[in-house]
Amino acid sequence: MAIRITYIRRESADPQYPHSCIDAFWWVEDSTQEQGVYSREEMYLWLVYGGHAYVQDRTGRKTYLIAMQTDGGRRYVSSTAGESDPDDLMALPECAADERHVKAQERYTEDTIGQMLSKKMEPTLLPLILFSFFPYTF
Repeated sequence: MAIRITYIRRESADPQYPHSCIDAFWWVEDSTQEQGVYSREEMYLWLVYGGHAYVQDRTGRKTYLIAMQTDGGRRYVSSTAGESDPDDLMALPECAADERHVKAQERYTEDTIGQMLSKKMEPTLLPLILFSFFPYTF
């Protein structure tokens, strides 16, 4: 299942990790056209548990996102574009936090995102995948 990121919301950033300033991601699911908002932590978990998210530029080129961590352990999401490529994630428009948009809150935990995505994964591989990303939680 892939989701396309359409808007972001930023907060103050660590200059060493500019993508860590994104605190909310507005998305559209490809096959169902369902829309939603994920917090930074929710998007991180979505990617860690095997979900796919991408940004699409005006020419239709997709740039997929990856889950990252700062040296201090702060989780964030970045594009896979190299330094010489344009950064399509940071170029997305910002969504204003007004009454029409619910503030992204951590509604989903590691367990619920894992359950959502495990329905689409081989069941025997799920414990191995989970342990490789969260070795200290078991």
